Amino acid sequence: MLKRFTLPPGIRHESTQYAASGSWYDSDNIRFRSGMVESIGGWVRDGMYSLEGVGRASHTSRDYAGNNYQSVGTDWKYYVITGTAPVDVTPIRDSGTVSGTNLFTAAAGSSLLTVSDVNNGLAVNDWVNFEDVLAPGGFPGTVTEELLEQERGFQVASVDPGGDSYEIYLWDGSAEVEASIDDLFGTQFKYMYRVSSGISSQVLGNGFGSSVWGGDSMPTSFPLDSTPVSSADGQSYLTFADASTPLVIGEYAYLQGLTGTVGTGTSIHPTTKFDLTSMNDHWWRVSAVPTAGTFRVDLADAAYYGTGFSIVGDDSGKGGTAGTFYQSDWTVPSVTGAIRGWGESSEESSLTADVRRVYIDNYGEDLMFCNSGGPIYYYDISANTSVGIPLDPAGGLFAAKEMGSFSGSLFPPARVDSFIVSKKDGHCVALGCSDVGDAVNINSMLVRWSDQNNPFDWGPSSTNTSGGQVLRAGSKILGGVSTKDEVVIFTDSAVYSMRFIGPPDVFSFTLITDGVGLVGQRAVGSASSAVFLMGNDGFYVYTGAVEPLACPVVNYVFDDFNRSQSSKIFTALSSGLSEMSWFYPSSLSFEPDRYVTYNYEENVWYYGSMDMSALSELSGSSSSLNRTSWQDSIVFDVPMATYLLEYTPSMGATPLIQRSAVMSHEVGSSAFGEDMDSYIESGELDISDGDNFSFVSRAIPDLEIFGASDSSSMASVNLSIQGRDFPGQASASKSSTDISFSYDQESSGRDATYTPVSNGTSIRARARSIAIRYSASANDFRWRLGESRFDFRPDGKR
Repeated sequence: MLKRFTLPPGIRHESTQYAASGSWYDSDNIRFRSGMVESIGGWVRDGMYSLEGVGRASHTSRDYAGNNYQSVGTDWKYYVITGTAPVDVTPIRDSGTVSGTNLFTAAAGSSLLTVSDVNNGLAVNDWVNFEDVLAPGGFPGTVTEELLEQERGFQVASVDPGGDSYEIYLWDGSAEVEASIDDLFGTQFKYMYRVSSGISSQVLGNGFGSSVWGGDSMPTSFPLDSTPVSSADGQSYLTFADASTPLVIGEYAYLQGLTGTVGTGTSIHPTTKFDLTSMNDHWWRVSAVPTAGTFRVDLADAAYYGTGFSIVGDDSGKGGTAGTFYQSDWTVPSVTGAIRGWGESSEESSLTADVRRVYIDNYGEDLMFCNSGGPIYYYDISANTSVGIPLDPAGGLFAAKEMGSFSGSLFPPARVDSFIVSKKDGHCVALGCSDVGDAVNINSMLVRWSDQNNPFDWGPSSTNTSGGQVLRAGSKILGGVSTKDEVVIFTDSAVYSMRFIGPPDVFSFTLITDGVGLVGQRAVGSASSAVFLMGNDGFYVYTGAVEPLACPVVNYVFDDFNRSQSSKIFTALSSGLSEMSWFYPSSLSFEPDRYVTYNYEENVWYYGSMDMSALSELSGSSSSLNRTSWQDSIVFDVPMATYLLEYTPSMGATPLIQRSAVMSHEVGSSAFGEDMDSYIESGELDISDGDNFSFVSRAIPDLEIFGASDSSSMASVNLSIQGRDFPGQASASKSSTDISFSYDQESSGRDATYTPVSNGTSIRARARSIAIRYSASANDFRWRLGESRFDFRPDGKR
């Protein structure tokens, strides 16, 4: 007997697969359109450029002449992209000229160059540029004037504790450059220090404010021997010596003050010695106590180095004269090493370092930027471009400028947590910011706004509309959204409406609800006259009042979610598809690797994943399967998203590498040229009553192939059935078959047609219930599911 299975649109994954009987239960890389399942569109890279840092914000805009721009803010830099040419517009924090003797120190065979500058104010991973470098005695070998004055600039490797000098990594473009000779040189240079870099991961449970450091008593400090460290060739551990170690296996040591190097190289960098300073200020698990007065730690335990890391060459008696450790019997099952970034979490934690958040908006044709905790910067498009093409920058570098540096600027906030532009009335609004005249402190509940149609005037007076308001519900403003009628503001426990009413009050503030807060600062977006948000325990919608959204996948999302990296959650609007998505990190991920999507026109939910397994924290690699920020197709034809192209940890003589790129979405059918895996699976469908079984012998699938490339001659979608006798058990009966389609050689392009090779397919299963799964792995077609039928017949009892 042929039986049609018609399942309602949307995924239902709140409990067991049997509880989702009569529904779709699991999915990846699919969507629902007009109630039917189809695979999502593909993505391609937007040019082959790369951006320094991890992309945290994307924005698109158009100037008055009709030229399009894409802006990206990373945790290190700001970029304005014209065509496929990124322009670094990171603001300059400080500039000037240094004069003296022997300002640069080069060491033969090293890619590190020491630069002398008293009170430079730099930190590791900051970026510097040089101009007009003078060396009357000549430049040493490979370290040339052209090299030092390159437009890309240099990344700071270390800073002298006294602040009188710093080291930079030498490179020519992306290629490392080693000095060919030892030399002291240079009598003058002009420097431009970009604004300080931020961190790429939220850190919980790390430092003196958490765990044992935040307890009732201070842990005991123990001195290490004067030369305490030994390494073994090809091993991943180090052995430490002290007078009488109190440690046992499984306890932790917090290391401080280590200096020097061990070994002749590592498995990652065979010719670069292992830098012991990289172990300072972290907890390390004791893996062995070889003899009295020694203890051993495994470097491979920590995500910073990774499984497979080892040291090349035997070495003993290293570490200079410094070094202490603190003892703790503190154990955390979810932490295998001492480094806490990149998605690891502890059971007792407090936020000690927040990921840099970046905000971008346009004011007319010009652009405004800020990062959390800094000032607002302004980039004048007409002054820096001509017909969309960058002009030669004044002063040698493109750079957005701090609002307060413009002529006529009055009292812009010195520090802001975030900002938005109120599109309805032309005010720039700072959320969580410093008050008038305060250049140091942030009032986390203060809202300030500029004069109407003048983003530079923030000084309240009787002749303008600038002003401010302190909110009362909550302890911190987390973010806001500008809609066509109002600005909606979210604190950690409340939602406010900010509406323009004109002078003298300018704006009215209405408390909409108390008790609903954002899970992360970027976990909110607006579409179709509504604001959608991801809260701490579910999803909500604001349309004048805040209402919970019925979400049949909420447990699936929140049961596997890394809250320690919640600042990285972001919304992804695809207005052309009526989709609002949230990208979020699963419990073991350091970056967003999953998404959950709400189709607000059809009121259905579905989800998917962005596999980051190809992105190696050990050696670094390229992966197109992650996303860090998103911009809807407002200016460009398709949505654009940043992704983490490469990550390689710093190993002393080599820099921390974080590079991003941009993907264009809903283009073609491949995942950047690779096969895209897509599937949908049903809940367990009862096919027999009581103790009876049924036998499935045939399937008549209703499938459509579309979006295929002209060069493809065949397309195949897999249909599988898993039969079960009891809920939750392993499949008692499995059967699968490929449904093949042939290409009509007379058709092409959008009119290309594929027809099934056969009218039905044999498939065999005997069970009380079945789960049906459709899947494909392809880069040259997409698929759409209609209503399939299956041939059943009663098959008795067991």
